[in-house]
Amino acid sequence: MKMLAHSCGLDAPMPIGLSTARLRRFGAVIGVPLSTDGKLAMSNQAPAFWQTVPASFSIEPRAYRTSTWSAHVPFAFWLIETLRPAQFVELGTWHGMSYLAFCQAMEAFETDTKAFAVDTWQGDPQAGSLSSDAFNSLRQAHDPHYARFSKLMRMTFDEAALQFTDGSIDLLHIDGLHTYEAVRNDFETWLPRLSQRAVVIFHDTQVRERDFGVYRLWAELTQRYAGFEFHHEHGLGVLGVGSNLPEGIRNLFAATSEPQAADRVRQLFDSLGKAVRTKQVLKETQQGWDDLKSNLGVRAVMKAQRVAGLAR
Repeated sequence: MKMLAHSCGLDAPMPIGLSTARLRRFGAVIGVPLSTDGKLAMSNQAPAFWQTVPASFSIEPRAYRTSTWSAHVPFAFWLIETLRPAQFVELGTWHGMSYLAFCQAMEAFETDTKAFAVDTWQGDPQAGSLSSDAFNSLRQAHDPHYARFSKLMRMTFDEAALQFTDGSIDLLHIDGLHTYEAVRNDFETWLPRLSQRAVVIFHDTQVRERDFGVYRLWAELTQRYAGFEFHHEHGLGVLGVGSNLPEGIRNLFAATSEPQAADRVRQLFDSLGKAVRTKQVLKETQQGWDDLKSNLGVRAVMKAQRVAGLAR
């Protein structure tokens, strides 16, 4: 039995786990009221992107990791539900917040995706260095749940590209070094590996400080391909490279031609993303408090031992 339905009809009941409050938020953003029976009073005249309530809205993240990507997790869930990629590659995984979210959705929707995370787990000049235990920490969160269909590839992006055949990747997430030259090289190196259904996503499209250059490449690519950009959480660009994209993805890109519809899409995922971000901050605060109490406890024990030693 599938954990979640692949899609919901206009008069379908709420997906498993989708609260009335969250459904009402969805309806409020798109301008559709919630009826008394807990369904959205949609009509066939609604914009194409809003013809169904995504089942992915019912998923809560299993893992919260240190990240500046957390607020895009709801979109990651929706993207997997809609695209159902046969093969997914992420370039730049860091602590794994985005990658684990993608994997969680693949498991929930039983997409039979083969997933690969590529990173050296050493850091880079922009993001800084990673601690020596970052990779092992990610493995502990990843392997018990996803190792049967997902692989962590500890190598450079160029090295990994040699291990994939042309036309084999349906979803590519580029989130490594963010200079213009680096991200352009990543895109051009992996472009031949993309399929006719391929979508490429770029993080940090809204960052214009230091030597970040994703926004420059994004501006160039959207002259050649259909795309949609989210502005929250440093920006996320969604690019339709393939010529045979699923209807849901095409509807997302079509929203860019209607400013009001595009704003509603952004507002919705921003709202859902803020809820994830808030939970992440709360968990990090709690962890910091627990660590502080643990350190204070250790110090108290050490002090007591010193006092006992002096008393002898």
